[in-house]
Order: sequence, then structure tokens, then C-alpha cells
Amino acid sequence: RNFVRFLGKGKILLDIFIKKKVENDYYWVVGVKSVVLKSSPAIYLEEQTQIEFNGKKYFIPADYKGYLKHRYKDWETPVKVWNFKKDDNAIVKDSLKESK
Repeated sequence: RNFVRFLGKGKILLDIFIKKKVENDYYWVVGVKSVVLKSSPAIYLEEQTQIEFNGKKYFIPADYKGYLKHRYKDWETPVKVWNFKKDDNAIVKDSLKESK
């Protein structure tokens, strides 16, 4: 949810990312003014399994641990400060840097 004047909760927000498959990877873009291109191997998005959480069923990558390692490296260790435009290992290119 977003916050209205730091006091109350506003409308529920949802991020939607359109991903495009190119050969064996999926690509997507985040950001508006400073765009960041990200990618993930297709295997993580195409091979899925289903889990139940709070009485509802959700699809997740079959190799969810591999996907989390791809995106966050040591995903089991909490990180207090994390920036999705700089720290995500799925970053291919951003508007400030060349290829990673």
C-alpha cells in the first residue's frame, strides 16, 4: 500500500513487469527515468510448481532456490539495505553503467 500524508494507508499498488523471451532468457525493464534492463534464464520462469499459502495456491519456479540465488546470490542472509536498480544480480544493463 502507499501512504497518504504519512498517516493513513492509501490504495493497494501492484507492479507488473512484461517479460520477453529472447533465446534462452527472459528480459524486462524496471524504472522510468533511469531504466534498468534485467534478465533471467527461461528455465526459472517456464518450469513451475504450485504451493499453497494462506489457503490459496500460487505458481513459483520449480527451482526456486536457483532462481533466488540467480537474483540475490546469498538469498538466505538478510540484507538491510538493498536497491533493486543496483544490487539485483539479474541486471544486464542500466542507463548509468555499461553491461554488468
